[in-house]
Amino acid sequence: MATVRPSRRARYAHRRDAFGQQVRALGEAVARSAAVSDANARALAHAERLVSQLNQALSNRAEIDKVIGILMSRPLRRHR
Repeated sequence: MATVRPSRRARYAHRRDAFGQQVRALGEAVARSAAVSDANARALAHAERLVSQLNQALSNRAEIDKVIGILMSRPLRRHR
C-alpha cells in the first residue's frame, strides 16, 4: 500500500477534508490575526530603534553645541 502525503491544509488530520468549514474559517481568522500581530510587533521594534537613534543624535547635538559655544567664547589667536 502506497503512503499518501497529506496536503498542507490537512497535515494534522488523518483524512482529507477532516476539518469542517467553521473550523477552517476559524483557523483562517486566527492566522490573519497572528499575521497582523506579527506585523505590528515588527513595526514597533523598528520605531523603537528609530527613537533610540534619534535620542542619541539629539544627545550628540547638545554636546556639539556646547563645544561650539566654548570655542566661540575664546578670543581668536593668530599664530606668527
